Amino acid sequence: MRGVMDERVTRGDIERKAGNYSRAYKHFLIAARAGYQESSKDVREGFEAGCVTKDEYAHALMEFQRRRDEAMSDDRERAAVILCNEITPAKY
Repeated sequence: MRGVMDERVTRGDIERKAGNYSRAYKHFLIAARAGYQESSKDVREGFEAGCVTKDEYAHALMEFQRRRDEAMSDDRERAAVILCNEITPAKY
């Protein structure tokens, strides 16, 4: 999934440099809604520049946070700790 979102941001950068702001910010909005951290900054910049509406910005932020929350779970946190060798698997 990360590769697809990297491509979205790259495509957004290309479109922005070409002056196609509407298309550029659509790519950034899609990536932000998928939980891609790097594009949330681009969406904010688009909102401040008037290229992204208040509703689009709010929806993107809500979806971004929802995706980030979905990615965090007790099981994932335990796995991260185990992989970092801070505890042994037998303790769980």
